[in-house]
Amino acid sequence: MKRRLAVLAVAALLAAHASADEPERPWAAGVPQAQQAEARKLYDAGNLLFEQARYGQALAIYRDAVKAWDHPAIRYNMAVANIHLDQPLAAYEDLERALRFGAEALAEDVYAQALTYQKLLLGQLARLKVSCAEPGAQLFLDGELVLTGPGDRSRVLLPGKHQLVASKPGFVAATRAVELVAGSSVEETLAPSALPRFVPVRTERRWAAWVPWAVAGAGAAVAAIGVPFELAARSNMQDHDRQVGAACPTGCVPSAIPASTRDLESRAHLESGVAIGLFVVGGAAVAGGIVLAVLNQPRPVEEPKVAFAPLFTDGRAGFVVSGRF
Repeated sequence: MKRRLAVLAVAALLAAHASADEPERPWAAGVPQAQQAEARKLYDAGNLLFEQARYGQALAIYRDAVKAWDHPAIRYNMAVANIHLDQPLAAYEDLERALRFGAEALAEDVYAQALTYQKLLLGQLARLKVSCAEPGAQLFLDGELVLTGPGDRSRVLLPGKHQLVASKPGFVAATRAVELVAGSSVEETLAPSALPRFVPVRTERRWAAWVPWAVAGAGAAVAAIGVPFELAARSNMQDHDRQVGAACPTGCVPSAIPASTRDLESRAHLESGVAIGLFVVGGAAVAGGIVLAVLNQPRPVEEPKVAFAPLFTDGRAGFVVSGRF
């Protein structure tokens, strides 16, 4: 069924391309014919891979296609590929883009199936609406700024734990953990707390102030280590291509290529892999450091309070001590 729908999506794209200059087709507005042709060529190539169940490779080509022309039919096939790859959130976001122009941009069967997919995906995901009434306060969701108050935003998210943080200069940041269940719809309101002028308030952080920045700095350093490996990989691959061109100007079988030349290619792949690994680890550490910095905003710590009151009973005098610690 999914492969048949991919073919229907092709027909929708070709029909739209044939009359893309018509004013009633807003998905083609401002897109030159050359870019439309490039997108259609990439789209056709992606569909061939899709039909062979090579969904990851098809998705990569579809992504290149929407850079040239963000057509709803391309977004639809991206969504179906993501469904095959068990990426429900990415699939839902692509379906949102595929359906933004309504039924006119897709074939009738494709549009109906897109609505069905959207409903099924919402059963695997969760809706979260966040709001903040404090003017100028920034509301972060999982470390990402989603709004500056006053206002509200709605997001579709993966089920599980999520973190909300509301902050504003001169205010005490508020944090809240939210547990989302698949198929649920949750509303959360959060705002930072104003500091009372007449009550001294002590604040504390979860960690020392330098910890998040040390994590981010270490990540940047790890990523920087990958740069020489990437440069070496490019240099070795260029040397390999140059030597192959010199040794086999009209082409030759791999066994005829000198071992030293083949070693250059192997070394280039190894160095490139090391560089990518360092970039990924370093980037993750930098992102983690930024999230830690957001979560490490000062929080109020209530000071102990002690009260004394006189007590007179049965001819005795004394006092009562009460407190909150």
